[in-house]
Amino acid sequence: MRKFLFCTLGLLIGVGLFFKPVTANAVSGTPGSPRFGYGSRLQLANPQTEIAIQTAGNIDLDWIAIDFDWAAFSPRPDTNISWTSLDRAVQLVQGQEISILISITNPPDWALTAAGPDPELTSRVISQLIARYPQNILAVEVFPGPNTTTGWRANPNPQAYVDLLKTIHHKSLTHYPGIIMVSGGLTPGLPETNVDIRDLVFLEKMYAAGAAEITPIIGLRLIGISSDPTQVPESFEDPAIRHYEAIRSVMLANNHTQGLIWVTAFSWDENQITSPQEQAIWLKQAYLMMRSQLYIGIAIFESLNASDHNDGQNALIQSHQELHPGIDSLREIIAYEYSQHSVTFYLKTIRSIQFKPGLKP
Repeated sequence: MRKFLFCTLGLLIGVGLFFKPVTANAVSGTPGSPRFGYGSRLQLANPQTEIAIQTAGNIDLDWIAIDFDWAAFSPRPDTNISWTSLDRAVQLVQGQEISILISITNPPDWALTAAGPDPELTSRVISQLIARYPQNILAVEVFPGPNTTTGWRANPNPQAYVDLLKTIHHKSLTHYPGIIMVSGGLTPGLPETNVDIRDLVFLEKMYAAGAAEITPIIGLRLIGISSDPTQVPESFEDPAIRHYEAIRSVMLANNHTQGLIWVTAFSWDENQITSPQEQAIWLKQAYLMMRSQLYIGIAIFESLNASDHNDGQNALIQSHQELHPGIDSLREIIAYEYSQHSVTFYLKTIRSIQFKPGLKP
């Protein structure tokens, strides 16, 4: 099984393979692992859940991300969480030997304070999740988009967000030391006049509040990117795949040198990149660019399957269970990842792909 292959990467000097049982810190993309993690996000409210997870196993994805919409799962404090859909998905994923990232989103009104989500209640629900799936959940992303009012459900507050992370760290994760906490899920490209806080400013303030002491992972979300993934952004604020370079600059400036970036969601702009062939080329370029950065642990494509809000155009499994050509691109990259070829393949492939309409992936 590929899950028992362990690659040793040198900085652009090659890949050597040997067999070694997987341990907690050897899972692809995690701190201590030299391997990059490939993933996609599963939409629970969809009849294609089973075929989506089977497809993920067939192409050897390392990770599946699942949103835990807190308000939807527990709309009132006096009701029990409805676990049915999540139970089914976790059981299916377990059979594929794929790691699970749970993204805690949309805190319910009853769990909000004036400063944002209540730290004690958030810690409690995370403990419930981990206790229910102790052998399955490996990482938890805490309120992606905390620099936005949409993600935080209040005016963004870096100090309050880090205080919440500290509560989770001390009250939940100390009992489950193998669980990785992902902070941020930062959203770039915000307008000047918005009450939201630009991601680089928010991250600086997170570090000032002590974030580096409690989180090994800084999350980043790059949704609806229209530019060529290899393109250098004109400014640090431009939404582009290589925005991760700006995030890394802030990390290094704050001595978070051992921290990793996880791109917990990324996707093309379906209004600008319209044909499936162009989208497949874009996906290959984006993955190869992120894979070439040793400080990026995993990258999760936004939609494995279609959802109620996505008719399948931005999904690898379309509404009628058709496979997007991006599946073949991803399968090719992952297969090559675990072959005996040099890591320089990635840089050569990036240079060889020309992002132009009409090219075949």
